[in-house]
Amino acid sequence: MIVRWSERARSQVADIFGYIARDRPDAAERLLESFLERTELLAVERCSGVRDPSTVALTSFGVCSTLYDMKTGAVTIRLDAPLEKLLDKVCSKTGRSRSEVVRDALRRQLSLQLFEEARRQIIPYAEAQGIYTDEDVFKLVS
Repeated sequence: MIVRWSERARSQVADIFGYIARDRPDAAERLLESFLERTELLAVERCSGVRDPSTVALTSFGVCSTLYDMKTGAVTIRLDAPLEKLLDKVCSKTGRSRSEVVRDALRRQLSLQLFEEARRQIIPYAEAQGIYTDEDVFKLVS
């Protein structure tokens, strides 16, 4: 199967690339590579289509597959100047986009909060068994 890009699709990808490249040329390149890799998969998978809400979604309509969804959600946050400077420093040092770094930080923070909440709920049961410290837990599991 051959994947053909419509003029509209080419124009939209060029617009997206240009917009991102103004601030982050490296991120724009990575995104463009991702688009191209995903469209190449269409040729290989022969219109099989894939729906993955965490990525660009593909769907199949008869003999052609269409790229139809380019984002899953967005959040706007305000950063104070020192935090923004730190974020930009991390992005520059790691070669990652602001979105990637913020998404990773949010994922870690939410996981930590879920862990702490689970721990708070378990503490009464642990204390009833004579388990009061992390060392008590380590003694039991090791």
